[in-house]
Amino acid sequence: MIALVFAALQMFSISGNASHAIAVWVTGPARAPAPGTFEMHNVNRTFRPPMIVVPVGSQVRFPNDDPFEHSIYSTDSANGFDIGYYGTGPGKYVSFSHAGVVQVRCHIHGYMHGMIVVAGGPFVQITGGTYEIANLPAGTYTVHEITDDGIDHTVRLLVNGNKTLNF
Repeated sequence: MIALVFAALQMFSISGNASHAIAVWVTGPARAPAPGTFEMHNVNRTFRPPMIVVPVGSQVRFPNDDPFEHSIYSTDSANGFDIGYYGTGPGKYVSFSHAGVVQVRCHIHGYMHGMIVVAGGPFVQITGGTYEIANLPAGTYTVHEITDDGIDHTVRLLVNGNKTLNF
């Protein structure tokens, strides 16, 4: 007779205050979310929403809801792109294969600015200055706090119970 023993994997969370952050994500033993397809619209010469968080490997579509052309690009070293000029319609897709912060602009309308946070692990978009990332297995993580100026602040953290980390 063979006896099977299943040990319950204990899961923990990281939470805290992040009043200047727009996103928090972690890298470590936790499984990254599955990639998906997201949208950042061009509306009235602005990006809507102005910031999104996507998992590594995701695609972002840039629909043009304006009655004139846009030319969206980023000079990011890991996720740079230039989708050229395009008019009103469903837009074009861009894939993001590396974690980091991508500053998005328009060649035609220089004041247009958006941000895409490409997360390499579990993440949360910040609203209200607090965050929680739950269901993390024990281990050592790098916690990334992305501020509204696009800077990625990192902290190493041993997670062996529920943790509070304030930025």
